[in-house]
Amino acid sequence: MGKLLLAIAAALIAIPLHPRAQEPPAGTSVVKWAGGWDSGGRPAGSMEMVVNVKGDKVSGQVRSTGSSGCSREWEKLEGMVEGDKTFAHYDLGGRCGKVDIIYSIDQEGKIMTGSWTSQWPGHGSFRLTKAANAAATGATRVEEPPMGQLPYGKIIRIDDGTCPSGEVKEITGGDLQRSITREVRCVKRPD
Repeated sequence: MGKLLLAIAAALIAIPLHPRAQEPPAGTSVVKWAGGWDSGGRPAGSMEMVVNVKGDKVSGQVRSTGSSGCSREWEKLEGMVEGDKTFAHYDLGGRCGKVDIIYSIDQEGKIMTGSWTSQWPGHGSFRLTKAANAAATGATRVEEPPMGQLPYGKIIRIDDGTCPSGEVKEITGGDLQRSITREVRCVKRPD
């Protein structure tokens, strides 16, 4: 068993790394991604990933919606960079179980595309876009909260890519009991 682990470690060390994976973008190694996933070619839900790359190791969190009976909370992501692809996994629990993903990032570093398979069994693909730095945009999320979960009058900013370039979505919480709908508008991205 020890010889097998040593052989695997030696093989992994010898794998050339993708240059972008070795050097974190814009002085940070943590990048947030958001978009959608499909199952068998049909849209199935939304997906967010926060990815931290250190050398050839990948860690972070992933959250997805659209599958009943599976976790919708942030789950631990772990993996490894091999060439221009990343091989990672996370566990959604419930009927979905372990999910394996393989992804790559475009030359500009803005689009992540990949495929997934789960224990369920299921398979499909996903396409995520790099979210702007939340601290720089004042955005705290990349996905709009469900109805009834944003307190009345609270204002949040979301960078989900639905507003024109240079703008983020601003949402003011409503009150369902008083039939006051939330307000949604695009506003200039804070400097």
